[in-house]
Amino acid sequence: YLSSPQKVKAIIFSGPLISSELFIEGARSYLPLLPENIRNTINECEEKNDFTNEKYLEAMNFYYNLYLCRMNPWHPLLMKTFSKLNTDIYNSLWGPSEFTGTGSLMKYDRTNVLNEINIPVLYTCGEFDEAAPYIVEKFSKMTPNSEFAVMKDCSHSHHLEKTGEYNYIVKTFIGKL
Repeated sequence: YLSSPQKVKAIIFSGPLISSELFIEGARSYLPLLPENIRNTINECEEKNDFTNEKYLEAMNFYYNLYLCRMNPWHPLLMKTFSKLNTDIYNSLWGPSEFTGTGSLMKYDRTNVLNEINIPVLYTCGEFDEAAPYIVEKFSKMTPNSEFAVMKDCSHSHHLEKTGEYNYIVKTFIGKL
């Protein structure tokens, strides 16, 4: 279906989930960079499947403030998204943690079809995106006719953190079509 799209001129993947295994690998790559107490709390609670522990939730908020959204306070659109989030569905699809996936998406991997995409593709991510730049760049290298942009000092919410820059990148990409 990707090799002969009808009426689709291009695709933009922003902080994409194309492989659950690689997404988790990228998210986990930040753990060694966290302060020791935060890292230890996350590791201990993950090992015990103690995802509701108050210290774990605080440690995850520390992680999210670095890799999900670096704005303080978070952008109103992101807050609105979370206010409408159905955690039962999220947990069923993904699982209880960014690092421990147990849901039905854990076997999701579409890297095998990236080389079949024959239209222009733009991949974007933030420098500190939980969809880690080295993983997103891997996807770009698997995709013919693709471009890859990393937004400095941004996270997974790079489109909200620097909307003007994000729009410029997208507009420039679309302008080449």
